[in-house]
Amino acid sequence: MFRETPFEFLADFAEAADVEGNELRGIFDARFATAFDIAGTGPVFLCSQQDAEAILTSGMTLRIRGKEYGVASVEPDGVMATIRLQEV
Repeated sequence: MFRETPFEFLADFAEAADVEGNELRGIFDARFATAFDIAGTGPVFLCSQQDAEAILTSGMTLRIRGKEYGVASVEPDGVMATIRLQEV
């Protein structure tokens, strides 16, 4: 059973991303995805909802692991936020 809070999990596994000069810590995943018989990656960044709301809006640029991504959407769930990214 998973006993850590999401914030403890982020403290252990998060990495820093730059959002137009602000640091945002979270978990980056450039997973493989398919939709309508089209394959590709669907990069996402998972972080605390509070941090995302304080820093992010759609259309901003997030830089992580040497690449820049546009913020396509911010999807909060009450505790965490999934940031859907698009390569720039």
